[in-house]
Amino acid sequence: MRGRRQWGTDEEREVIQRRAHGVRGHLRRLRAGWQAGGQARSMAGEFGIALPDGYTFVRPHVRGSEGDAETPTETVVQSRGLATVMALLG
Repeated sequence: MRGRRQWGTDEEREVIQRRAHGVRGHLRRLRAGWQAGGQARSMAGEFGIALPDGYTFVRPHVRGSEGDAETPTETVVQSRGLATVMALLG
C-alpha cells in the first residue's frame, strides 16, 4: 500500500476545494531576505504567537465561495479505496 492515494474524482475534489471553508491562522515561511510586516507581528501577538525570524502570520479567514451557482449544495464523494482497506483489515 505504497504511493499516493486520492479520494474521489478530479471533478469531486475541485468542487470540494471551491466550497467555502475556514482557514486557521498559521505561520508561513518567507523567502530568503523577506521580513514580516508590522501588521503580521501585531496579529500574531494577538493570537499569543511569537513570530520567529523568517516567518509571517496568516490571519484566520474564509476561503472559497458560498454562493457559486455551479457548486451543488451537497457533494457525494465516492471513497472507492476505503472498501479495499476495510477488507484488508478484516
